[in-house]
Amino acid sequence: MTIKELRNLQLRAATQARALQAGSVSWDDFRQEFASVRDPLIAKLFDLLEHQPQHGGTLGVRDWEYGDHLSYVRLAIEELESAARAV
Repeated sequence: MTIKELRNLQLRAATQARALQAGSVSWDDFRQEFASVRDPLIAKLFDLLEHQPQHGGTLGVRDWEYGDHLSYVRLAIEELESAARAV
């Protein structure tokens, strides 16, 4: 994979992660596209999304814990976007 292809893939992963969080992409579609990607930044984002905790309810995490997790996801997305735009 060339650097340009990797950067495009990183940007696509970030875009698809945002779409996943907005509800316009399913987890299955995201998983199918990015589960086997070897890039460490994409793998980090994938792991965070794969292990996103349930929010609220009897079995869910507290608001602040869920908020912390979403912050980590946001930072991972921003890190991917930054890497994809690097020269």
